[in-house]
Amino acid sequence: MNFFSPLGNAGIAAPKRRVHFLAHLLLFLAALYAAPKSRGQQEEPSVAQPVSQPAAPTVVQYPETEDKFRPLNKVIFAFNHQANRFLITPLSKGYKAALPQPVRTGVGNVFDTIGTPASALNLALQGKGNKSLQQIQRFGINLTLGLAGTHDPATRRFGIPPSNTGFDSTLERYGVGRGSYLVVPFIGSSDGRAFAGLVVDSVLNPLSLLPTPESTYAKVADAFQENAPLAENYLELYRETENAYRFLKNLYEQGRLRDEDYPANE
Repeated sequence: MNFFSPLGNAGIAAPKRRVHFLAHLLLFLAALYAAPKSRGQQEEPSVAQPVSQPAAPTVVQYPETEDKFRPLNKVIFAFNHQANRFLITPLSKGYKAALPQPVRTGVGNVFDTIGTPASALNLALQGKGNKSLQQIQRFGINLTLGLAGTHDPATRRFGIPPSNTGFDSTLERYGVGRGSYLVVPFIGSSDGRAFAGLVVDSVLNPLSLLPTPESTYAKVADAFQENAPLAENYLELYRETENAYRFLKNLYEQGRLRDEDYPANE
């Protein structure tokens, strides 16, 4: 239910790798739950087959982690659901109707460029000096050749993709545990380390240099433009899932544990 990245969180932007993975997985599962079988797709009567060894599983299952704050989490989950239903989704539809995709892409590129120095700093804190320098190069290229960050020539022409790291990854690098599962207002699924990382990322975001009201508005705009496309998908998934709270909690935690076992090459 990470439908509205940092309020505290997405000025705070959560690592985009995990956001995009969650987005695609939500889309897939929503379609899977919603799609009924046609008559032509009904299973045929079983026919005796020779006994063979079962195929090796391709999905890794992880144990469910603790939920110390479950009563409070469920209250916030219910609040987030109503906020998504009556506020975020209508605004999302209006945003997509008002701005064509190329304009929305340009807006996203601007916010990505603004956040690049924070990624470079986190990479340096993680001991990845070369990759930190690459992000500084990326920032300079997109700020100039990318027309104030509205385009992304650093990726297309120079082969310098954005880094998806944040202070959450920096804390993980130094052995800080994830802590208990949390549901954060307007943000959704999180945990102790992720939320702390989001708060620090918000402070490191250059948008924080703006005066107080303008800084807050800019961070909310950043969060909204990045996560608005997911709002309608969340509502569809909510309708098709028997226990949305538990399903989204498990989905979030499976993704976190998978990322720890199979880290991206930042």
